[in-house]
Amino acid sequence: MSEWQQDPYVQKWLGKLKPKTRENCVRDFPKFLEWCGKSPTELIQMKIESLKSSDPTQKGIVEDLVIQYKRFLEGKGLKENTVKSHLNRVMSFFSHNYVKLTFARKDLKVEVAKSEKAIVDWYLNREEVKELYAVADVRDRGLLLMLYQSGLSEVDVSEYDIEDLPKKFSEAKEGEHVFIAIHREKTDIEQLTCFSCECTHDLKAMLRERGNPTSGPLFVSSTYAGKQERLSVRSISIAIKNLCRKAFPDRVNEFKTKNLRGSYNAALLSAEPPITQEVKDLMMGHQRVSARKDYPAFETPILQAYKRAFRHLSVNGGLQLRSDMARMETTVDELAKRIVKIEEAGKEYLEGNIKLATDLRNLTKQLEDVNKQIQQYATKPKPET
Repeated sequence: MSEWQQDPYVQKWLGKLKPKTRENCVRDFPKFLEWCGKSPTELIQMKIESLKSSDPTQKGIVEDLVIQYKRFLEGKGLKENTVKSHLNRVMSFFSHNYVKLTFARKDLKVEVAKSEKAIVDWYLNREEVKELYAVADVRDRGLLLMLYQSGLSEVDVSEYDIEDLPKKFSEAKEGEHVFIAIHREKTDIEQLTCFSCECTHDLKAMLRERGNPTSGPLFVSSTYAGKQERLSVRSISIAIKNLCRKAFPDRVNEFKTKNLRGSYNAALLSAEPPITQEVKDLMMGHQRVSARKDYPAFETPILQAYKRAFRHLSVNGGLQLRSDMARMETTVDELAKRIVKIEEAGKEYLEGNIKLATDLRNLTKQLEDVNKQIQQYATKPKPET
């Protein structure tokens, strides 16, 4: 274990994180420590002292340090998301030690140089997502819908456990959306969204196929010797990209799994009546602006907004029903074959019984005839000698 990881504030912080997030923080946070030349304890003490200070120039001394670090990262030519990830690790350290950093609205806006050749991201529309859904198996249908219809990231989907499913999930009726609250690993912010009725249907089908387990990873991959392991972020991207390869072989190089979240965002923007910015931020897992972040969020407005957005998210177009019908038809065919076999066996058995009964009647009649002959012989007068 590195020296900086032995710091009590670091141990307290890392102990609260999920494995994948902890791994990312262990990789990125020491870069900030090296840049600023401070130990974790020194940083926490700086923040505590700044909170006590009556000098306005000292109030945001740690925040100013983070802003300078942001400019340093921008100067290295890193991508926008990479810079944000590094900053999120730093802010996570402070917030988990209960000295959360506070910034003005645009303090952490990342400005990076644009490449000469701009690449236009491909955000799939609903019809295109339907094409992916049509070529997916039972596991990948649920996977696709969690990413597209709930707006979750690959990291959050990978880390989701069966125990995390809300109680209403198992009780949900056909056509009913299920409210979920999930802590986003990337931003350390809670996202309030829904499992759509379609997603719920497919997740239940997937779990049913696995024997309805009650614990463990929601999504698993089959490995050697039939062993099942948690589906990793990389495996999720590969699985969804394979759907794209089947549906859009000529455009597979343009596809990014993370863009399904952008498609979800587009559906929220298309909702009528429009979804308010505050509710949309909650549904995307974005930081709520100004004082609004201090007010609690409720399930009802999220469900109402989701129903309006779902008109632009629904993809099965009867495919689930046709899939269920096909499965039922297969089951009926199998039952019909079994019935035919039973009837054939029963017929053979019945025919055997009829033959036995006939033979028994014949033998009985023969026995009766023999008995009559014996009686006749016994009663016949004997000739005199």
